Amino acid sequence: GFLLCVRLSRALFSGRQAPQALFVAVCSVLPALVFQTTRISNDALVHFLMLWAIVLNMEWWQQQERRKWFQGWLLMALAALTKASSLVLPPAAMVIGLLKTGRRWTAKLIDCFLAVAMFAGLSGWYFYKRIVVEGQRNVIGSIRHVPAGLRVSNDCPDYVWFNPWEVG
Repeated sequence: GFLLCVRLSRALFSGRQAPQALFVAVCSVLPALVFQTTRISNDALVHFLMLWAIVLNMEWWQQQERRKWFQGWLLMALAALTKASSLVLPPAAMVIGLLKTGRRWTAKLIDCFLAVAMFAGLSGWYFYKRIVVEGQRNVIGSIRHVPAGLRVSNDCPDYVWFNPWEVG
């Protein structure tokens, strides 16, 4: 993780050592990352895979190496198999891929199609098994283990309206 932070700092702040050092120092002691590494779970692995995918996407953006684009998508597929919360990365990477200037639209669309096909081929089987075969409709698989008093329904108003007096 530390080396990925160094690599990301170089991609973000190339040639400026002070911001690079500050970025690495802050990332090294982020409370959320330190907390996650002390527990036995897949959170540390998914954070590592997601950070590595972000680093590769940043490097692809700057250097235009197709290899880095597809390596990032490979890591996103592995992260998706590790934890469902990583499913926020592929849509963001798709937007980044389509917004990159200096490339023809046909090349962008081909690379995006190939990346999504690779992602679906590597991780799609798992979501097919969960949704179609097992009939699980929840994105978060452990939702059944939440005590009934803490559960929130999946209705739209519960996502857009917060009333602190009804919590309890």
